[in-house]
Amino acid sequence: MGRVGLRSDSCTYSVNGWGADWFYQSSEVHECPVGKQESGNNNAMVTIDAFRQMALALPEMTEHPHAGNRAFKVGSKIVVTLNSAENRVCLKLSERDQDLFSVFDRTVIYPVPNKWGKHGWTLVSLQKVEAETLHDALIAAYYHVAPKRLSALIQPSTDSE
Repeated sequence: MGRVGLRSDSCTYSVNGWGADWFYQSSEVHECPVGKQESGNNNAMVTIDAFRQMALALPEMTEHPHAGNRAFKVGSKIVVTLNSAENRVCLKLSERDQDLFSVFDRTVIYPVPNKWGKHGWTLVSLQKVEAETLHDALIAAYYHVAPKRLSALIQPSTDSE
């Protein structure tokens, strides 16, 4: 099956199998250098520790207690929360990114089933998601919430050497 290009608020994705490749203005494929993990197989599962490492690798991301769970913030804004007991995370995506990531599999990534979901809050099952897909969704949430000066730090360089 060929690639399918989709446009989100953060960047353009090329959906290919279980993950998404990141494209920028040049339409050249770039991999985000921050926290990227290779799954190496189709047995989806991201551990709590792997998720924490992935989230805390982002510029100025900090971890805090939040309503019995853990929140990962940039400044005072929540990018994602972690519910260890239910082995899932809740990302703050744009509505367009939420629609895009929910296309993969609504049993893995899906809007919160209430008014919060209508504002981009999106649940992800750590037991079912591929590390690459979770990483891409986390980057999209970071772009949506973080100030531009910080999100620019994780964009791949487009300078040719």
